[in-house]
Amino acid sequence: MPFAKAPATETRPPVEHRSSATLDAAQRFADEGRFADAIKTCEEYLRQNSSSAPGHYLLGLIHDAAGNGKTAEAWYRKTLYLDPEHDRALAHLALLMDTQGRSADAQLLRKRVQRLTQKKTI
Repeated sequence: MPFAKAPATETRPPVEHRSSATLDAAQRFADEGRFADAIKTCEEYLRQNSSSAPGHYLLGLIHDAAGNGKTAEAWYRKTLYLDPEHDRALAHLALLMDTQGRSADAQLLRKRVQRLTQKKTI
């Protein structure tokens, strides 16, 4: 009995590569000021990578740059839930809180960043 032919292999890139390319595209859209496209692309990425701290962080940055402070804060907080030591999310959230007049909250976040920085240098 002859062996069955193996099915042809797919030529599409692995999922991680496609996902990374999607996040890179969202970043490019944001860099170009195309915030609606960046948000849509980043949300698409997060549908497939819901536990991606970098994806949540980028969506926070995009909303922050687009002037959506409350939404940006929510995405930064989701980033920190996934990665409590995400120093850039902490720093951006602190800046956002400063602009909202929440200086005490911002100061607490800055102290967390400072502790993380000291921890990394040890």
